Amino acid sequence: MKCSKCKEDIGHTEYAGEEGKLIKSKKVCFTCAYWMVMYNQDKDPKNKYTSFVTPDHIHYVVGDKKSNYCGFGGVSFVVVFSDGKKVETHNLWYQGEVPKIFREGWPAMTACLSS
Repeated sequence: MKCSKCKEDIGHTEYAGEEGKLIKSKKVCFTCAYWMVMYNQDKDPKNKYTSFVTPDHIHYVVGDKKSNYCGFGGVSFVVVFSDGKKVETHNLWYQGEVPKIFREGWPAMTACLSS
């Protein structure tokens, strides 16, 4: 069966969580389901995490300050957003490159990301 979004083979369909529900209900592959979940989380006003997309379409999430497990091994990052807002973090998580079919909904939000 082909994915209704990207037209690739769906492959394995037994996944838990929101991705699993989307795979079955929307007839999408895991990759498309993953990015649909990411998009919905990013747009949810109740989402407690800061997430952003860089100009080269890379998606990141800023994790909790008091986490036992830190993204990038706890390296310090400064994120400067296009509107001038700055976020400093030791808990930045790489989510991957946003596929072309999902980019329209995610404009680039950062002017600078540095460690």
